Amino acid sequence: MRCQGDRFCFCLLLLLALIRPAQAEAAALIHAGTILQIQSSHPAVVLLTQAYAELGMTMQLELLPAERALRELKRGELLDATVAATRMIERQSPELLRVPVCVYQLEFAVFSTDPTLHFNQWSQLLPYSVLMITGMAAVEYYLQQTPGQQIESVLSLEQALRRLELGRNQLAVLPKFEAEAMLNKLQLKNVSVLSPPLAVEPAYHYLHPQHQSLLEPLTRVLSRLTVQPGEAEQLVVNRP
Repeated sequence: MRCQGDRFCFCLLLLLALIRPAQAEAAALIHAGTILQIQSSHPAVVLLTQAYAELGMTMQLELLPAERALRELKRGELLDATVAATRMIERQSPELLRVPVCVYQLEFAVFSTDPTLHFNQWSQLLPYSVLMITGMAAVEYYLQQTPGQQIESVLSLEQALRRLELGRNQLAVLPKFEAEAMLNKLQLKNVSVLSPPLAVEPAYHYLHPQHQSLLEPLTRVLSRLTVQPGEAEQLVVNRP
């Protein structure tokens, strides 16, 4: 009888030895959502990857349409965090935890096939049908401040730029750096980014509430890694 009991104990210990590393590995992996077609070389991704590495963790990118990424983050099953979002996300999901360090500056610029156009304010877009990425809360908010503004949405940067190239839309308001990278990749010759950008806003890393314990260590590490952490709460440009 004792032999059987010893064998049972041994098997139980072996099972626990196998389970615990798996649990530790799962706990050390953070699934961070970001919009489609963003690469691991993106500045915000590089910064956050380094921050998590210093905490002994790994950040895994999950590329999703912006609207779905927010939905999944609110559920907290597929996603643990979002790479970077403006504070407009808090209007839709106030329960999310914002790491109070700016990880990126998002520039929202107008793209068009007519490089002679010039816009200084969101309200100047009124005569045009404007394309945006579904789920980009800041762009949607600013466009909706102009009564009567025509707005159309697509799921990805590639879709937006191709629609401009084909003449299906006149203008698109997109994240400048990310859209320019996609523009170069697609080699679309007729689409241009217009200056100046309509808005430049700080973007933050957001966590699902179940990761409350990461808020303080991430804040500490990111504050040290960012060149100018004091800009975390600064809205650089905003032309409503």
